[in-house]
Amino acid sequence: MKYYKHLFSAIKIGNTIDMLPFNQIGQGGSVMNMTALMAKLDELNVKFIFESKMENVEEDGIVISGKNNVKRKIPCDTIVLALGLRPDTDLGEELQDKLTCEVVCIGDCAVSQGTLKNAVSMAHCAAYNIL
Repeated sequence: MKYYKHLFSAIKIGNTIDMLPFNQIGQGGSVMNMTALMAKLDELNVKFIFESKMENVEEDGIVISGKNNVKRKIPCDTIVLALGLRPDTDLGEELQDKLTCEVVCIGDCAVSQGTLKNAVSMAHCAAYNIL
């Protein structure tokens, strides 16, 4: 816990931009952890901008676009990226069409906002069903 206190006191976070809507943030994670994290970020006056994505990095800030593709510039001097993934089942579907066996997609290629725990669970279930 001391590490997190030091980390939070050493950094200044102004804006957090996320492509997801608010009600999808932290899905699949611990409710208790998300509640504590959101409370701490609120205490640090972190502003969230949901349903937006970063379009460009410029000398004095970033350009983001919202859900209506309206672009705006946010001044900043530091950018920290935490990139998510969107599920991509194309290869699995292509293999399913070509092969006579069942193809199972697991992890981030099958679900958005996957967690290691969920990926391992999906793999376990797939292996169990094979046996």
